Formats: sequence, C-alpha cells, structure tokens
Amino acid sequence: MLLHSTFLLICFCVIVDWARVQKHILDLILEKLESLVDYLRFNVVCLQWHSVTKENQVERIKASHRRYRYHQVPMLLMPSEDEYTWNIYNVMTNKFLELELLIPYGKRFCGSSKGWLVAVNKDWTVTLYKPYSMINDGNSEDTRIQLPILFPVELESDDDLEQVDIQDYMEEFPNELEDCNQEEPEMAIDPKNVYDYHVYKALITADPLANPNECVVVVIFGDCRELAFIRISQDKTWTKIEPTDRFCSDEVLHHNDLCYVVAHDGALRSFDVTDSCINSTVKYVAPKLPRTRFLSKFSCYIKRYLVEFHGQILQVERYLRDYYKSKTKSRKTKKFRVWRYDPDLKNWIEIKNLGGMALFLGHNTSISVLASNFSGIQPNCIYFTHDIDQIFYSSNPMICDLGMYDIQSRKYKLHFTIDSVALRKMNSRPPIWVVPTF
Repeated sequence: MLLHSTFLLICFCVIVDWARVQKHILDLILEKLESLVDYLRFNVVCLQWHSVTKENQVERIKASHRRYRYHQVPMLLMPSEDEYTWNIYNVMTNKFLELELLIPYGKRFCGSSKGWLVAVNKDWTVTLYKPYSMINDGNSEDTRIQLPILFPVELESDDDLEQVDIQDYMEEFPNELEDCNQEEPEMAIDPKNVYDYHVYKALITADPLANPNECVVVVIFGDCRELAFIRISQDKTWTKIEPTDRFCSDEVLHHNDLCYVVAHDGALRSFDVTDSCINSTVKYVAPKLPRTRFLSKFSCYIKRYLVEFHGQILQVERYLRDYYKSKTKSRKTKKFRVWRYDPDLKNWIEIKNLGGMALFLGHNTSISVLASNFSGIQPNCIYFTHDIDQIFYSSNPMICDLGMYDIQSRKYKLHFTIDSVALRKMNSRPPIWVVPTF
C-alpha cells in the first residue's frame, strides 16, 4: 500500500501546474498515504495542496489516530544552520528533511506530546505549538494554544538575585540528592531566563484539536518539581496537585486514564486529573528502586523515564556521568537499566530485552515503537537525546549527549550521523523528539 501511495504522489508531482489538480483527486491521494512523513511532503508542494490538508483537519487527526494505533517514529527537532529556525532530523534515514518550521527559536521546549510542543513565556504563561502544521502557515490560530500563567517564581529583582537558590529544595527533600556526588552545588539560572526552566517536563493527554474535552496538560514545575494540571476545555487556571507525602517528580506518564509519576528515588505514584478532589487522588503504587554500586564507582547520577510498553509501564534509569567530575564540564550517558512494573507484585522487575521494540527518550513524553514497522529503526535499542540535568542548569551547557544504545550488546552509537557543526549549534537550543502529526 505504501509503494502504491508513493507512486500516486510521484505521478502527480510530474504535473507542471500542481495547483490545478482537482480537489477530489488530492483527497484520494491523502487517503492512500500511510507515512506521516509523506503527509508533510504533500503539505508543502504548493498552497493548493496545503489548503487541502488544512480542510477538515480535526477529522484527519482523528482518522490518523485510528490508523496509527501505535506510535509513529518521532523526528528530532534541531536548530538550523542560520540559528534562527528549526530543522527536522529523521533517524530512519539519518538525514535532515528539507523543511523549515515556523516556530519560535528563542525558546526552550519543555515538553513534546501528541505532536505538540510546550514552552513557557516571559510572562509565565504556557503555549502549545503544533510544529508540523506551521511549515507554511506559522500564524494560523489552530497551530498554537495559549494557556494561563503557571505559578510564577517571585523574584525580587535581577540585581538582588544572582542565582536561583536551591537550598530550600535540599532542605525540603534531603534524600532526593543522594545519587548526586556534588556536595556544594553551584549551578545557576540567569534570573532573566528563569521562566525558560520553570517547567521541567510537560505532558498532554490527548490532542487538543481532535479531543479538546479529553485534553489535559500536566506539568512538573518549579525548583521542587511539583505537579500541576489544566483541562484546556474547562479550566481558566492551573490546579496544583498537593499530595500528603511530598516528593520530587522526575517523569509523568498518562496510562489507562490515570497519570503516573516517578520520583527521584524510583517510587511510582498515580493520580486522576478528572477527580474533583485532587488532594486525595495521589496514590502510592510501587516502591523505589534498589541502589547500585555503579553510581559511586563511576560518579554518576540518574535520570528516570516512564514509558508505556505493550500496555505495561516501564521505568528507564539513565546513568549520567557527574557534570562536576568531568574535566570538560559536560555530561555523558554511561548506562541504561529498564524495569517493568508488575501490578500483581506491586513491584519492579528488571528486564534486559525489549524484543522488537525501540524507545525514544528526552524532553519528550517517552515513546515506544515497534521497530519492524519502520525501515531504519533498530529493535531492542534506546534512542536518546540531551535533556535537563537533574535540578541544576548551566548557562552554557555542552549539548552532546545524544545517540542510540543497544541493550543487548551494550554498545552506543553516539550523535547518530550529526556533524560537529550541527552539534555546536545545539548548545543554546537543546533538541527534542516530536512525533509527526497533522
């Protein structure tokens, strides 16, 4: 079917006046296309073809969700050569797509979910961007959604505050930093850009265009990594989740109508964002994970990810070389461990084989895909990109910790095939995985 649809598209592309192709024929082509990358190429042929993809967009989104029961392979959003726009890197072909996305360059995207990007603005509001719809029509109202102010940090003044103090965090969560070997952390955020790091990670439960009544945006925010949410069709303000036992969140996952959050020690909790009594919805699900000698031996700390995997929940531990122990003041992923939550035992079981699946980790909502469905994707592998370091942020980070890890062979393929020039351009704007959607 894919070859047939691609042949149809090629046949029509030889027509000199593409804009004169009748709409019902273009609709037929769209119905035959199976690859979402082909949709992107279709969308940029000319204005006429672009308008066809925009018509009945919500219905097309719903149709694509029905067609693609499992996740599509995400693309890597990266700064372009001119440093003012973004490009798309396709790991299946190890090439950049010849497309430029009209999304703001001067932002850190704190989340990527359901094909949307999440960013915090200078006025502490939050904006959702739909990048693949913004190739030709960056000002369209349906390509961005504005959300209200998210519990802003109260800064006295730029002169009085030279760095964001994390002492309150250490007093509040004395056990959360046990995996970090740094005795006196000194990393700081420029007060002028503190909003850019206000949200550690964001999650969207449903596409806000196709299912606005089911769409909830959940964020991990602030120095203490608290939780908050907003239902975009109902709420005018954010609601903070205040569990009885305080914890620092590392990751959040939407699974079977519940949100699951993993703390820095690996303990799993759940909560229901549809419940009217929010304070009572946070439930303890599974205990923390055991420590390993690998941490002290290699001066590492851990980042944690939650992934939906064949209807189950996986927790991935990513062991990172301690920034402070590195002569180059950069980080490097040293190891991955994968754990499966067993609902019967209410505990974690370590697994050492993903079978035919591949995982994609980073600022994005973590994703698992069936590798055999996509040419160029390696099974039993973890594709990872650079994301925020623990609770500390550097004003000049070395963004180079990205690549692929083979779980069975325990071997890395670093940087994919991205050249050093492109890597240097990532220093100011970290890359992020984005799933191609309408």
